[in-house]
Amino acid sequence: MKPSLIEALQNITTGIYILTTGKGHETHGMIVSWVSQISFDPPLIMVAIRKNRPTHAMITRNKNFALSILKKEQKDLVGQFKLADTRNRFKGLKCVVAKTGVHIIGEALAYIDCELYQTIDVDDHTLFIGRMVDGDVLNKGYPLSVQEYGKIYLGYA
Repeated sequence: MKPSLIEALQNITTGIYILTTGKGHETHGMIVSWVSQISFDPPLIMVAIRKNRPTHAMITRNKNFALSILKKEQKDLVGQFKLADTRNRFKGLKCVVAKTGVHIIGEALAYIDCELYQTIDVDDHTLFIGRMVDGDVLNKGYPLSVQEYGKIYLGYA
């Protein structure tokens, strides 16, 4: 990708979220930033996931996902959810089970719980469109963005 395009992309305001999926004891979480609300009625939200991620197969199988919206002060959680050992990603966190059975991060600013509504293949990523079935503000604060975090995901990893 052209360096000037990378610089331009770094100026798009994008949040950083923990996406979780699963049911029961099968829970997985990863960091995502390519997220957008796409419809009001029905209430739909879209997230892009690279096809080589374990989360991709789990969302397809479980038909659910949730977004835990991080606070500015929670930059350290980004690193925790990049750990190679996926069992330690939730270590020390208070998790709450949402309506769809997905675990959400209780310390997060807010969450959005989704049932899988549709998928769209876009080459190396899939757009997972979720129908928002629940959500709430859990704590006071301001959302974490890529500007505060200082890094931007460009789709390579």
